[in-house]
Amino acid sequence: FAFCMRGRRSIMAETNILSILIIDDEESIRKYVQDTLADEGYKAVVANDGASGLNMVQIYRPDLILLDMYMPAMDGWAFLAAYAQMQIPHAPIIVMSSEIDVKRMPGVVAGIGKPFTIDRLLVAVKKVLPLSSEKTSGV
Repeated sequence: FAFCMRGRRSIMAETNILSILIIDDEESIRKYVQDTLADEGYKAVVANDGASGLNMVQIYRPDLILLDMYMPAMDGWAFLAAYAQMQIPHAPIIVMSSEIDVKRMPGVVAGIGKPFTIDRLLVAVKKVLPLSSEKTSGV
């Protein structure tokens, strides 16, 4: 991945910013996707495995989750099972892994095979979570 820091604005002070949780064990992917999504106007937070991801969903209540399936500690399948049991509003999930059949995974709305282009990922994200959408608060 090529890294570039385009003019990032402070989104922490803004209120109706849509948030995306990136769960991936590869730091270079997390950082690149996080920076790109921030440049696109989303609030992007990261976790390096499924267990950390479960903690992050409770704190940030993301509008969308980008999930790698092959990770140490807690993989994507274990994350999906645990997340489905949580008594909180659930975000749609886009799986970022190669050769995965997403049709039978709870909460998964799309899959992007690795390696992927950032443009392909952005198309998938914007189909699920357009920037023009109002952030809804659920219970």
